[in-house]
Amino acid sequence: MQFLEKNEPLTIEEMTTRFPYLESVLREHNDLDCEFEIVEDTIKLASPYSNSVCTNIEGELSYHKTFFYKNSIYKQPLAKALGIKKGEDKPKILDVTAGMLGDSLLIYSFGCEVEALERNPIAFILSKNAIANSDIDLNLSFGDAGKIEPTKRVVYFDPMYTQKNEKTLPKREMRIFREVIGADPDAKIVAVHLKSQSKRLVIKRAIKAMPLLCEPSFTVKGKSTAYDVYITT
Repeated sequence: MQFLEKNEPLTIEEMTTRFPYLESVLREHNDLDCEFEIVEDTIKLASPYSNSVCTNIEGELSYHKTFFYKNSIYKQPLAKALGIKKGEDKPKILDVTAGMLGDSLLIYSFGCEVEALERNPIAFILSKNAIANSDIDLNLSFGDAGKIEPTKRVVYFDPMYTQKNEKTLPKREMRIFREVIGADPDAKIVAVHLKSQSKRLVIKRAIKAMPLLCEPSFTVKGKSTAYDVYITT
């Protein structure tokens, strides 16, 4: 890893002093081939062909707040898949593929208590830093979804899939994210484990893709995304 502030390199010691909550990840994965830009308290992922990338929590939450001012949460496909119902207590959610916090922040905007997990060090650094610079009450941990222990929370799993439709490429940030993070080759193995450890598992997929696991309890479909729900009794 390389860290630059105003085009001047920072040492790992300088980074861990300024961002102590990242120390273990920074030291353990310091050999990764990537470059970060430090702008005041914000850590951004540098890209050779575009502006640097970071998680914009304030912007995401503002967008969701505006959207849900005119639209019902309870009609959203993801909310239905998670089991959010009007007049009932909202479920506690464990997002085991936090990434850049896109879906974590959407679920948070539903009014749910959210815990998140991310195993990729680059994504974790960006998202943990964004949370540290915000007032959001969302706990993000570094770890592998394939190793979680039994939980009473609703588990949300969004494995990275290969983009097949070249005519509709993802937005710039996601393209960079895909190139850095890559696909999840062990997605099915992880999904089997998550199903055995939770009472309700929600797996996100492209609408035209096949379910990751067979025979979901039911599926909630949106315009381009489907959520397969597995309920274990």
